[in-house]
Amino acid sequence: MPLKLIKQAIDYLRKKSKCQFCGSRFTENSFLLVASTVITPDADGAGLFLVICPNCFAQASMMVETASVLGKLQQKSMQQSITANDVLDMHNFLKSWNGDVRELFKEI
Repeated sequence: MPLKLIKQAIDYLRKKSKCQFCGSRFTENSFLLVASTVITPDADGAGLFLVICPNCFAQASMMVETASVLGKLQQKSMQQSITANDVLDMHNFLKSWNGDVRELFKEI
């Protein structure tokens, strides 16, 4: 899992969970990443955390899967699908383009 996603997972777990023994909220330092998987376009990621309560020192393990995050991103990208007009616009643009490929992608 990328570092940014790990931090987001810890923030989420801090907001949504508390110690099952004493009811204390976890701090950012309560979480230790034990293992994670690599996120690829074909597979979602997951992270396994060891959590230690800052109050009573009870330990627990928590697992976070990124499937819901990736699913939301896929839904957003599906909503912004390419239309036939988009393809025709690009065709017309490229048909009239007189430069080379380096100029075309210079600003990207």
